[in-house]
Amino acid sequence: MRIGILTFVNASNYGAVLQAYASQKFLNDMGCNAELINYTPLPKNSNHTAPGIFYKIKNKILLIKHPFKLINSKKKNNKFNKFKNMYLKISPNKYAGEISELKEPYDIIIAGSDQIWNTDLSFASETFFLNFKTSAKKTGYAISVGREKYSELDCRMIHENIGNFEKLSVRENSLKEYLQKHENVESQVVCDPVFLLDKKVWDNISLTPKKSNYILVYAMEYNETLVKIINKLKNLTQKEVFFLYGGGNLNKENKIPGKRINGIGPEEFIGWIKNADIVLTNSFHGAAFSIIFKRKLFILEHASRNERLTQLADICGYKNRMIKINSNDFEPEKYMIDSNTAYKNLNTFIKQSKDYMLSICREYKNE
Repeated sequence: MRIGILTFVNASNYGAVLQAYASQKFLNDMGCNAELINYTPLPKNSNHTAPGIFYKIKNKILLIKHPFKLINSKKKNNKFNKFKNMYLKISPNKYAGEISELKEPYDIIIAGSDQIWNTDLSFASETFFLNFKTSAKKTGYAISVGREKYSELDCRMIHENIGNFEKLSVRENSLKEYLQKHENVESQVVCDPVFLLDKKVWDNISLTPKKSNYILVYAMEYNETLVKIINKLKNLTQKEVFFLYGGGNLNKENKIPGKRINGIGPEEFIGWIKNADIVLTNSFHGAAFSIIFKRKLFILEHASRNERLTQLADICGYKNRMIKINSNDFEPEKYMIDSNTAYKNLNTFIKQSKDYMLSICREYKNE
């Protein structure tokens, strides 16, 4: 059975590439012939893309002003390309913008995972809503909007395209509830694909740093609470702090304490989390891999994208241990997440998610 997976595959983003790898790996290990569709969404001439374009231009100017950042960016991109060539099976046909018709004779198309229905991140791509011609069955796995409040455009695109899907699962309870209430569509909440693979699979592809017994900070944005927590953890533990900046304004990067980790690829990203003693993050995938590797974990709220983090913490039984973005009372014993217990609490959810993914293959194979 030939399966095409439609997700973010051409971004140099750790979470995006590793969840894509996990989906493909899981399906192929189960006997399917799965590949990632080589698709890149492109900006449209609409108002909602303007802030994102301005933000990218601003960061590119900063890279030019700071040559070492430009060098590290190129180094990182080269490592991502190497990872893709080594571990990902990607369709030979390339698509960009909106797909009108797929050339590959897939039996099933699986849209997801990741925030493919976040119209800001996807440039409002209708392709991620499977609005194209194909003889394949159209399904979705762990589709995400990634935010608590949906924009008018999010809602309109969901309404206009939800009928394209024959079977659908989502990553957030809020999206499940939205589809029930506004579209009368049933869906199942499932885990992010990175949890579908056993720890030993991630062990096998990780590149472990020579450092050990350190604090790893993986942040998607800068805020003053982050800095306060880093300083407090460093003073209390006397451990070395290493810092990986995953997004946000590059101009703020130098304000964060710790030694910078620059120019690393996906395998090294896994290794840095795997070898840390403590992880502090406001990233969903930073938290996910910390739980997989059973690290001591602190989760700080993100300013605008907390839906996935909150749900993960809730399922793990630690929702009350997420640190508020404006918190002034950080005490490690109050907020530390025991990843061993967290992973045990995820076991049933992971099994249900694996069963759902396998049910897609079984149902359509029998037709």
